[in-house]
Amino acid sequence: MLVISVLVPLLSFVSGDLDKIKIHTDDAGKINAHSSDVLDHVLFLNNSGRFKGSLVFEFKGCSGARIYLTERSDKDQNQAFYEILLYAGTNKDVYLRRRDNGNTEKISQFSVEDLLNCTNFRPLWISWHNGHVKFGKGDSIHTGEYYHWLDQNPFTVQSIGIMTGYGTSGDWIISLPEPLCLCSCEYKQKLEYWSTLNATNHTLEELREILKPVLLELQRNLTVDKKMLSSYVRKHNSAKDKRPSSENIGIVGVIFISIVVGLVIFIDIVAIRNHLRSST
Repeated sequence: MLVISVLVPLLSFVSGDLDKIKIHTDDAGKINAHSSDVLDHVLFLNNSGRFKGSLVFEFKGCSGARIYLTERSDKDQNQAFYEILLYAGTNKDVYLRRRDNGNTEKISQFSVEDLLNCTNFRPLWISWHNGHVKFGKGDSIHTGEYYHWLDQNPFTVQSIGIMTGYGTSGDWIISLPEPLCLCSCEYKQKLEYWSTLNATNHTLEELREILKPVLLELQRNLTVDKKMLSSYVRKHNSAKDKRPSSENIGIVGVIFISIVVGLVIFIDIVAIRNHLRSST
């Protein structure tokens, strides 16, 4: 799932759509791929494989937008990653860098017409697959492609992050590969499972046979041991009462019962003794 806990202060849906999210990133300062702690300043969008091979987004900002494609989902500074810098200076260039084990290499620099705008969003996309890194301008991948580079020593991208810096902040609209599910992933999987069965042309008997293991599992999970119920436990256990008045009443009761039982035993002992004397 998308890391909502990290993005809550910055995230909102776009016009109520669940397939796009809007994120604001503040100025991170003079941080780039050469900085030893660069990943500590990156806002990661994904650590569970939601974005598989591409990122389609819109950006509104004057300069300094950065996208990071990292080898792992943690923030280990020695891992391999790509940095794509969108720079809207006089050249309006895009810079591609690769860093591995702390060593940063500039891969390429190329120009993109009307790259960024301070007041309007610009649609852009990045894709990566088997070492092929592509960059383009448009609402979907492979449209308006500007750059294509083949990494001869590629790594598998596990996570994606974004950042703005060098005196600028920015707004992002991230297109999700599938609508964001507001419920839990487990519940979503159950909905998809039942909707798939509902869409098939099975007879009632066939559905009963297909669902038999599921229904048995539900029955087993819903079966309750009566001895584990709180009503059963309360019925067979006395509740403790530590009030002094209750303790005093209990002591008086014990003394009274002891006296009564003692008197009965004493009377029986006297009667037995008298009987023994009379018999002799």
